[in-house]
Amino acid sequence: MGSDDVLAPAPHAHSHAELAGAFLKIGLLGFGGVAAMARRVLVEERGWFDDEAYAQYLGLGQTLPGANTVNLAVLIGDEAQGLSGALTAMGALIAPPLVLLIVILSVYDRIEGLPLVRAALAGMASTGAGLVFGTGLRMAWSLRRRAVGLLFGLAAIGLVAGLHAPLAWTALGVGAASMVYAAWALRQETAA
Repeated sequence: MGSDDVLAPAPHAHSHAELAGAFLKIGLLGFGGVAAMARRVLVEERGWFDDEAYAQYLGLGQTLPGANTVNLAVLIGDEAQGLSGALTAMGALIAPPLVLLIVILSVYDRIEGLPLVRAALAGMASTGAGLVFGTGLRMAWSLRRRAVGLLFGLAAIGLVAGLHAPLAWTALGVGAASMVYAAWALRQETAA
């Protein structure tokens, strides 16, 4: 992917059935860090994107209000099939976990005080953090050939982890700076 690509398109226009299948799987299997499962399904299994293109879509989804992976589903669905594709991908992503959550909550009220339940929740939190961290490392690896992109990523990490800057302001600030840089690099490339 070159610097002249603003948002990398998927390799082909996906059907509604393909969108539904991919995002149903992500929604059903995306425990802890849904972005990790989304990357696995969209990049590794389906081959719709490479890591860099996936990072672009996820990055755009993170700069918008709302859940990152829901935004990702809407962006990909819209790219493939317009509004109906966006609704298909979003519905397939959120419907299964929503139904499962309602069922679990109806049982959880009766068992929340059990030590085994508390231990299970603590274990799931650790696993979720690990999944998010692993996905971040894979996405960062895709930036290894672009030092400036890696610097923007490190700046975001430093702001959030080191300075405890709010996520929204970090996404807007670092995102805006990286877009300005990308536009400048594109102008330099086309002028040459």
